[in-house]
Amino acid sequence: MYYDYEDKRYHEGEPPEKNAFPQNDRPDTDPYGSYGRDWSVPAYRSADDQQTSYSPGYNNSGTGYNNRYQSRNWSEPAETKKKSHDGAKRFLRALCLVLVCALVSATVGYGVADYRMKSTPVKTTENRVVIGSSTVSSGKTAEKNETKALTVTGDEMSGNDIYDLACSQVVGIQVAGTGSTVNIFGQRTMTPAVSGSGFVISSDGYIATNCHVIEYAVIYGEQYGYQVTVITEDGTSYPAEIVGYDKDNDIAVLKIEATGLNAVAFGSSDNVLVGDKVYTVGNPLGELEYTMTSGIVSALDREITTEESIAVNMFQIDAAVNSGNSGGPVYNAKGEVIGIVTAKSSATGVDGIGFAIPIDDAVKIFSDLIEHGYVLGKAYMGVTLDTLSGTYLRYYNLPEGAYVMTVAEGSAAERAGLKVGDIITGIDGKTITSRDAVKAALRDYSVGDSAVITVYRSGQYEDVTIVFDEQPHTDNTSAAPAVQAPGN
Repeated sequence: MYYDYEDKRYHEGEPPEKNAFPQNDRPDTDPYGSYGRDWSVPAYRSADDQQTSYSPGYNNSGTGYNNRYQSRNWSEPAETKKKSHDGAKRFLRALCLVLVCALVSATVGYGVADYRMKSTPVKTTENRVVIGSSTVSSGKTAEKNETKALTVTGDEMSGNDIYDLACSQVVGIQVAGTGSTVNIFGQRTMTPAVSGSGFVISSDGYIATNCHVIEYAVIYGEQYGYQVTVITEDGTSYPAEIVGYDKDNDIAVLKIEATGLNAVAFGSSDNVLVGDKVYTVGNPLGELEYTMTSGIVSALDREITTEESIAVNMFQIDAAVNSGNSGGPVYNAKGEVIGIVTAKSSATGVDGIGFAIPIDDAVKIFSDLIEHGYVLGKAYMGVTLDTLSGTYLRYYNLPEGAYVMTVAEGSAAERAGLKVGDIITGIDGKTITSRDAVKAALRDYSVGDSAVITVYRSGQYEDVTIVFDEQPHTDNTSAAPAVQAPGN
């Protein structure tokens, strides 16, 4: 007995075989809605697509919906996925090719630019750094490297005029030994960066700078071949002779064989006021030559202790200064030099704090160094001093001061009655807390001057009067070792 779909009646006997019905005569009541179509073709494709039979990769043995689509070829989606991966690979290969071409292009461009710069007939210093263009450090093009013929008239000048004036007065000081060095950009070179700056103080070739700028030549000149070279703004290099230096004031004078130089005009540092406009021109970092910065005078009469524990009287400025600026001039708004850039704060995160030696203090030293090779008339006591630690002072209940270790025979100190073991706590009423404080105080005195010295001795304070001798000097010329005169 079976049910006939066409006449919707039950019949006796067995139903005819399933495949006996022609495929194009399938009943309209087909539960899957495939009205009279070729079942060998998937429902979503026509027979014209010539799609081959396939079997799904899942539920392959099931019945119903999945069995109805066993003729679908599932290898085709896999082939599409493979083509997608191939496209990604082709894209990556193309990207790599583009990057390689860019790298090669940049390398070739750099080589061409480097060749052109090296082949340009411009006289420059070998340590010059060109940043972003082919200009020299003065900011002018290499073909027009001319400096205006400016003079100081006593009237205020524009910043640009002061810069042009400075370019004819400021020099780079290079101290070089044998062997190569590494510059600030990590490049190894046989021509190191300049050690500092300087400026012309006479038209016949005398140059002022800091003592610490030429220190290596002073100490190691003979042993390691350190030599001093002065480099002017147009790139001309001159071998320099060390005329003399004074470590107590951090000043040195050099001499080059040149004439017709543009010497600076000295102003008066005694007339400087806090808030006055100032300019500096020098060689920060040793390779950014002829950089100008500006600011104001921030404070006067600062007693600054350098890294060598030397206390020097300076005035403070907020114009940016860095390593390589040392020895360069500080200009006022009239184009006059009122100081020598000497130090900056070494504390981390501190900016805008620089210091300069007043030019009034430096001019006499220039004259003495040029004429005698050393500074005349410096006050001298004839003692060696030390600074006792705070722990020692607390343990023995002693005051702060300068401890007298030795007294030279026949010296001013011996004549005044100073003794080994004394602690100097004051000079003419000025409190003394260390050995360096004594050195700083002696700058206010010359040979033949007298002073009242307060000492702590055997549990009580005493005053003694001293008449200063002249400090012995050493050979502070050429490349002689820096030997300090004994005592103070």
